[in-house]
This record gives sequence, structure tokens and C-alpha cells, in this order.
Amino acid sequence: MNQDFQPVALSDSRKHMLYVLWGLYLAGWFTGGVTIVIGIALAYIKRPEAGTGIERSHYSSAIRTFWWGCLWGALGALLTIMLIGFAILAVAGLWFTYRCVLGLVRASESRAV
Repeated sequence: MNQDFQPVALSDSRKHMLYVLWGLYLAGWFTGGVTIVIGIALAYIKRPEAGTGIERSHYSSAIRTFWWGCLWGALGALLTIMLIGFAILAVAGLWFTYRCVLGLVRASESRAV
């Protein structure tokens, strides 16, 4: 890769929207998931009008994170009866948090997720 390559900077308003999106996801830990639902709605609404590939990658990543999180959360909840579900829920929670923090860091750097 060329060392002189600089990522295309997102405008402040577009970057701010990505911060809001990932922040809503992270706030879901404290709101019982309500803000995550708001975040997924925002991602679906904003993705078609995303200007750059970078911005679009954030919205697509947020959508994938939501649905995979739902899948692993449901599977973990079902398997808590067999106790392995608690481990699945813990790993899914760590993965979800990692994805959100990665999204915030990449947005601050104007990089795709």
C-alpha cells in the first residue's frame, strides 16, 4: 500500500451521525436495548443516502452487528438452561462491544469498518 495514502475525510456532520449510531448501540447496555433499536432504525434509514463507501460500510456493519447479536443472544438465552448459554451470552456481549468500539475508532479515523 502506498504510504502517502490518506483516507477521504468524512464531513463533520456525517462523522457525527456515525458517532451517534455507535453510541446508541453502546448505550443499549444501560437502556435495556431500547437505544439499539433506535440505532438499527437509523442505520437502515441512513444507509441508502450514505455518501462514501466508508460511511456505507459503517451502516452495513451496524446492521450486521445488530442481526448477528440478536442471533447469538437468542441462542445464548435458549441454552442458559444447559448453562453453556451464559458463556455464549458473555462472548456475544464482548463481541458486540468490540464491534461498537471498533466502529467509533474507525469513524474517528474516517476509515471503513
